[in-house]
Amino acid sequence: MSESKDYTVPTKFKAAVARWGDRVAMRKKEFGLWHDITWNEYDRNVCHFVTEPPSWKRSLSGTPRVCASSKIPWS
Repeated sequence: MSESKDYTVPTKFKAAVARWGDRVAMRKKEFGLWHDITWNEYDRNVCHFVTEPPSWKRSLSGTPRVCASSKIPWS
């Protein structure tokens, strides 16, 4: 390969934020009402979640853990 491309998840995510900004990235239903989350909101919340990790995201050894859920934790 003569050309190195950066296809990491964070790079792809930031490219999507730059491209679609105020367009809807995700919708969630709460009490029968749909709420839109734009790419910019998603980016802000992801950045906050990553830079301000709660204590439960670390194991006893101090190694970061990945916590996944279908629910959006910041909404």
